[in-house]
Amino acid sequence: MTEIDVLGVGAVSVDFVGLLENWPEPGVKTEVPGLALTGGGLVGTALTAVGRLGGSAAWMGKLGSSEMAKRALLMLADEGVDVSHVVREEGAEPHLAVVLTGGDGRRNIFYSRSGVRYPLPEQIEPAFWLRRPKVLLFDGGSGEAGVAFAREARSRGVAVVIDVEIPRPTVTEALALSDHVVVPESFARHKSESDSPRDMLAALRGRPGQAAVITRGEKGCLASGPEGEFDLAAFEVPVVDTTGCGDVFHGVYALALARGRPLEERCVLASAAAALSARGIGGRAAIPTDGELRRFLEDRPPRFRNTGGCPRP
Repeated sequence: MTEIDVLGVGAVSVDFVGLLENWPEPGVKTEVPGLALTGGGLVGTALTAVGRLGGSAAWMGKLGSSEMAKRALLMLADEGVDVSHVVREEGAEPHLAVVLTGGDGRRNIFYSRSGVRYPLPEQIEPAFWLRRPKVLLFDGGSGEAGVAFAREARSRGVAVVIDVEIPRPTVTEALALSDHVVVPESFARHKSESDSPRDMLAALRGRPGQAAVITRGEKGCLASGPEGEFDLAAFEVPVVDTTGCGDVFHGVYALALARGRPLEERCVLASAAAALSARGIGGRAAIPTDGELRRFLEDRPPRFRNTGGCPRP
């Protein structure tokens, strides 16, 4: 029975992604020269990154038999993600999104959660846990289901990583249950009510054993944990579309954690993979393989900065 590196609970999406040459004026009919139908979602894209880098991943979701549900499952399965434990329930749907990215750097995401449902741990056969998942990755949008899986994972000694973008009623408990809090800067700023790196990291670490990572796009990432604190600059690449870069970061971070890598290495690998994923349209098209990631890092040493009171350990 194959062990699982990363078990995911959270958003899996079918995305319609359009690359515009220029951002249109309101009310203007506009041709979209680069239009793609791709897989997406916070957890779906993260698990795809795990598979691309040679890790084993499984998704715990709930889907029916609609065309979009079938497509969401197929796109995950094609990337080697185990979907055999997905709970089948008529009317359950993946997230749907329309993502428009302009040549001037602007981006809009229009999404629907209609029909989105999540399973609870008691709906999964107990034998599943014999596969001994090493890391649970869940997102804040999974609500009570995500919290329930985090509780179950902790009771079984499974490391828990959370991805949360928007404050929700279950977020406080979800953060407390997580061993690794990996969030965008916007959420960290909201949580801490501060722009100070130290304040933001401190607000995310509810106990000494937790690690906190703040992703900052082109500004890199901040991290704090039992091993120390650091500020890592982003890797520079030609950018086509930044959709899903944060999700890729989470997936690679979780896989590196499952493989026993220290905090600094987890962030370097995740940051480099996230940068490379910006080379293509949509969240999954340009996710690197393990070989591509290693070659990219061979002549690009990570750059650590001592700014904002967050020195390298």
